[in-house]
Amino acid sequence: MKNKLFLLVVCFAFLVRQSANSQCMLVPVDLTGLSNASEHVLEGRLSLQKTFRHTNNNIYSLYALQVASVYKGLLLDTVYIVSLGGQLDVQITKAEPSDELRDGYGIFFLKKSRVKSEGVLPALQYELTASTQGRIWISNNMLDDVFKRYNNYEAFKTLLIGITHSYINLHYVKPDEQKSSSKRATPTITSFTPTTRTAGTDSFITITGTNFNSPRGSGFVAFRDADAGGASFLLPLASDYISWTNTQIRVKVPTSAGTGTIVVQNSDPANVLSGTSLNVPYNLINAIFGSVHHGTRLQGLNAGAQMLMTFNTQFNDSTKAKRDFVTSMQSWRCKSLINWDTSATTTTDDVAVNDGIHLVTWDFTDTLPLGVLGVAISNFGGCIASGDTFFYVEDLDVLFNDVPFTGFKWEYGPGIPSGSQFDFESVATHELGHGHQLGHVIDANKVMHYSIANGERKNIISTQDSFGAMNIMAKNVVSVCGQTAMTPLTPSTCSYVALPVDWIDVTGENKSKYIALTWKVYHEFNVDKYRVSRSFDGVHFEDIGAVKSSVGRGDNNYYQVLTYQYLDNNVMAVKNGAYYRMTSMDYDGQEQNSRLVYVDANNEAYFFARMENGNIVLLSSMDAERGEVKIFNSIGQELPYQQQDKNIVLSGQPNGIYYVVYQYGDEYITQKIVIDY
Repeated sequence: MKNKLFLLVVCFAFLVRQSANSQCMLVPVDLTGLSNASEHVLEGRLSLQKTFRHTNNNIYSLYALQVASVYKGLLLDTVYIVSLGGQLDVQITKAEPSDELRDGYGIFFLKKSRVKSEGVLPALQYELTASTQGRIWISNNMLDDVFKRYNNYEAFKTLLIGITHSYINLHYVKPDEQKSSSKRATPTITSFTPTTRTAGTDSFITITGTNFNSPRGSGFVAFRDADAGGASFLLPLASDYISWTNTQIRVKVPTSAGTGTIVVQNSDPANVLSGTSLNVPYNLINAIFGSVHHGTRLQGLNAGAQMLMTFNTQFNDSTKAKRDFVTSMQSWRCKSLINWDTSATTTTDDVAVNDGIHLVTWDFTDTLPLGVLGVAISNFGGCIASGDTFFYVEDLDVLFNDVPFTGFKWEYGPGIPSGSQFDFESVATHELGHGHQLGHVIDANKVMHYSIANGERKNIISTQDSFGAMNIMAKNVVSVCGQTAMTPLTPSTCSYVALPVDWIDVTGENKSKYIALTWKVYHEFNVDKYRVSRSFDGVHFEDIGAVKSSVGRGDNNYYQVLTYQYLDNNVMAVKNGAYYRMTSMDYDGQEQNSRLVYVDANNEAYFFARMENGNIVLLSSMDAERGEVKIFNSIGQELPYQQQDKNIVLSGQPNGIYYVVYQYGDEYITQKIVIDY
């Protein structure tokens, strides 16, 4: 392919001198936490030195930090900060968050870099401790981080010294200051139209007023930065300005712009803040190439002109997390008709690689920075054809922090998380929004807001989110760069008909006179009834009854947990134990089996469990050594063990459910053992 380009976008906040793109859901990290997690806390001036290609084939930027003051760490004149993102030849790596690095002055919280550049001492190379929260820019006596603005430099310095208990000034390096001017012709904004515009869509506004100065020179329009919740501003690219006169400005609303007031600064310089707000209902991710914003689309496809998400094996075994992720996919499928699905195969990969496999995994390698709950990593390919430049996603990977934040846990399912939990489905829906090429919005109640609080649930895709997603989907159906266009879903095919329910729990209990079977489901869709089957050997099943769905046709209880029960009074099952499974049967003929559940014989226990030196020891009431014993875990894997007289020792096995199968001659006994110490 002629003039092929490559662009990697990682779902992190990207604040540049001119433009910013979407980041992932962040948890605020306070100054004490940042300082404690950092090897160095340094103040100084940052400047780009070079870009380089790492062995992982991504492009990184290497910045030199001329140190002015040290709040923590060694006394070094210069250190180097490695940041994912940059351009080398025709390959572009763009990270979100990209650590928001640029030439400028600030305070930086640093830890050893895991990626090293050649030509610089490895010991002098660092990365930001907490991604976008690991830098605070300083200008005109004010400090900006991704969550808030500090209005007094000296007061902030005193605060930081109180935390680090250290401060050494090495050199005088002047912070950025606004240039003074004797002219000072203050601009005014009479109005701007329209007052509602989407971002990253080539839409523009027209601003009227006075004293804008002409030509533009160093003047600019600044928009509220959605990647910082509107706490700071971002600037368009020079190519985003359509026209600029002394009384009128026409400028595109750049990617990552959000709802809020705007600023006009003229070349004197003097500036003015608008009296009214610009409403930005949604924001699309753009690629920047040749100093121009370019829209993106989804065409990195698998067979069937669709994108198949492949689960890491351990994420796939995390039943509740997988269920919530599929729920989020379902929501997006029917909002935008995007054609993505889950693969029937899994992978052991847990690192994002541009390999065409759209990976979903836990962050086992701890690549996610402090305070980041999850990332969506999009690898873009591109081409230049007939004077136009196009970019498309050829690889999409989604990573989640296995521990969301120190001292907190994930909450799964439809419930409201507690104060010690973060809602997994909300984060999954947010990250898939980024995968859908949606950026952030400035509305703390929306799923595409850049942060989420513990105890908060916001998983609903708004009407405006769906409009933005449909904007992207309209591009997906047009082939570019020789790629296969995506085949859209339809309202009748967007639901997961192959998954009529999500099985939450299946249990059975021997009540002496009958066996009570209970099962709980989530996302029941179009289910007619549940068939109940029984087996005495775990292989051959017979149908013994059915339970009618409490919902019926449709999905009016789709987001509710439903509980069903069936009572089996078969004498042989009560006396000897039995295997059971339930099968959902929907109105379209689709069927889905639950897992097997084994119910013990009534009041007959042959094996007893205890813990000794961290091992599970099973004591038998029979001559276990005379028969054949097999031990299985809850997913059917046979486990090795040591037999000591009548005792069976399982080494290194966790708490959980185990099945003991004892066979002596033609007789066999199966017993469930629950280990919970």
